[in-house]
Amino acid sequence: MKIYLFNPVNGAYLGEAFADKSPWKRGEYLIPDDATLIPPPQGEPGEIPFFNSQEQRWEFVNHPGRTASRLRDTLDNDV
Repeated sequence: MKIYLFNPVNGAYLGEAFADKSPWKRGEYLIPDDATLIPPPQGEPGEIPFFNSQEQRWEFVNHPGRTASRLRDTLDNDV
């Protein structure tokens, strides 16, 4: 099952991965706290998706001229 990872501090989208199957319950998967099943929407150039955990939805933050990976690096260094 595909999951979408985000920074647990600021919610910045980090990428996708696959959840592990639960060793305790057949047919269930282990979803980490810093992941969601909700895929991030496609944004315009310069828009970076951030996951709002309280509302369980993605939001965009506009950072013109920055790529998602450069912005994530900057945000990770600020934490």
